[in-house]
Amino acid sequence: MSEVKLFLNPLDPSTTQVYPVEPGTQIIEFLQREYPEGFNSVIRVFAANREIELDDLDYVIEEDERITILVLPGVEPGSITAYLIVALVSTAIGAVINYLFAPKVP
Repeated sequence: MSEVKLFLNPLDPSTTQVYPVEPGTQIIEFLQREYPEGFNSVIRVFAANREIELDDLDYVIEEDERITILVLPGVEPGSITAYLIVALVSTAIGAVINYLFAPKVP
C-alpha cells in the first residue's frame, strides 16, 4: 500500500497527516478528493527524493511509494497590503525623526 504524508506545517511535526492510497492514484486526484478547497498556501510535492512540479501533479503513485507534501507557511494575499502599509508608515516616521533630530554639521 502506498501512502501520502502531508505536513500542514513542516516546522510542527504534530500537524503531520498520513493517508493510505491505492497504487495508480494520481496526486491531483488525491488532493481534489481530500482537500477540494486547497491550502491557501504554496505546496511542494516529493516522490522519494525527487520533487514533482505542480504542473506534473497527474503523476501516478506506484506500489509501495511514499509521496510527501509540504504546505509551506506563507503570507495570505490580503495581508501583503497590511505589511506594505506598515512599512510605508514606519519609513515615514523614520524620515520625520531624522529630519527633526538631524545631527549637527561641524
